[in-house]
Amino acid sequence: MPAENAKNIYKAFLTVKQDNALNTNFQNCQFEYKVANKAGAYSCEVPVTENQKYFFVISDAKEFKNEVNPIKQDAQELVYIAYLNYDQGARKITGEKLLFSPKENLIIDSQEIKKHF
Repeated sequence: MPAENAKNIYKAFLTVKQDNALNTNFQNCQFEYKVANKAGAYSCEVPVTENQKYFFVISDAKEFKNEVNPIKQDAQELVYIAYLNYDQGARKITGEKLLFSPKENLIIDSQEIKKHF
């Protein structure tokens, strides 16, 4: 997926989600492309405090889509999106991971994330 597509998907998702906190937290996202375990993704990290960071991830890799819904991992029209709040002091990650259809501007499947370390 080209970087411009990732930015457009990101903007479309924020418009669909209509969450003021998300818009505020990620309004200045500068995406970087990274590859881990053969799956590529665009990610953005926004430091909030010394112990807290926000992360936003966009990918069209089936490995990521499989995390949300294995049945839809090969759906070419869907992308994986995750937005996370990492609180190092509280040792927890919260957020959501989902499948998004940029063509229809719809959230297809989503899962809440709550993890303590």
